[in-house]
Amino acid sequence: MLPTYIKLSLSVIAQSSSSKNVPAHPRTNDGRFHSVLILLLFSSSQIILKFN
Repeated sequence: MLPTYIKLSLSVIAQSSSSKNVPAHPRTNDGRFHSVLILLLFSSSQIILKFN
């Protein structure tokens, strides 16, 4: 259940980032992507800790 949820959210993030394929500033776009990824990983780890 949980790994599929993580995979789904990751694919959604990847699709949303690839759909905006004309970035004026790629570095800021990368920073946004990485911050969202870190937030997602942090929240998923919190959920896993709650389940344990």
